[in-house]
Amino acid sequence: MKKRYIKSLLAGAVLASLIMSLSGCGEIANAFMEGFEEGYNEALEENGADSSDDIEVVTPEEIGLVATSEDGGQNTEVQSSSSKEDWGITDDMVGGNGSSDETVSDAPTFESAVEPTGEFNFTSKDINGNDISLADYSGYKVIMVNFWQPWCGPCVGEMPELEELYEEYNDEGFMILGIYSDNDSDAKEIVDEAGITYPIVKYISQFDKYQSGYVPNTIFINGNGDVLSDEPYIGAYSKEGWEEIIKGYLGD
Repeated sequence: MKKRYIKSLLAGAVLASLIMSLSGCGEIANAFMEGFEEGYNEALEENGADSSDDIEVVTPEEIGLVATSEDGGQNTEVQSSSSKEDWGITDDMVGGNGSSDETVSDAPTFESAVEPTGEFNFTSKDINGNDISLADYSGYKVIMVNFWQPWCGPCVGEMPELEELYEEYNDEGFMILGIYSDNDSDAKEIVDEAGITYPIVKYISQFDKYQSGYVPNTIFINGNGDVLSDEPYIGAYSKEGWEEIIKGYLGD
């Protein structure tokens, strides 16, 4: 075994350990180095090498890396002469800024600020008085627009199950917008008691063309504002009934 081979092999192992450490995987990095050292010694024995052979021991300092024990033995610092950029290590490889405290989420994000171009579009206020528009949800595949009123028993009765459907299918690109017009204080009380977390929107004149004269009245659109339902769905449905319809629009 030659010096150059040993030096490259050890440099690669230390670099791999550094990447894992920067990613917040200190225990994995330590285990990796222990495993590498064990395999390294076995390789020496198999090749009949010993300490008297022409083998150069290379330390992390000699290849531009330096270890620190300030955070429990993880190799998280690099000498100024050899930064992670010098080694071609990007923030994408180590999870943002390289901090072990950073959490990377795999959950999809559907919200966006792209202005919809479909026929159903609006700018209004939510139940708490905040600005809200369809552009806030333009990334969603299917949006259930549910027109309801606080005095409507069937409307209020189905809301807890609508919340369950929202929570179950939101990660698949499903959103619910609850639209109401009457009695803000009663509406807020109902929303709080039912534990509703999907957006509740104040009725405006832009919604007039989608009304049937009855509540609950529901249509389905996509994030661009294109209406997906041929006719409005009149009345309250069971959770199973809505679920079948929602899955159909999602393509499940």
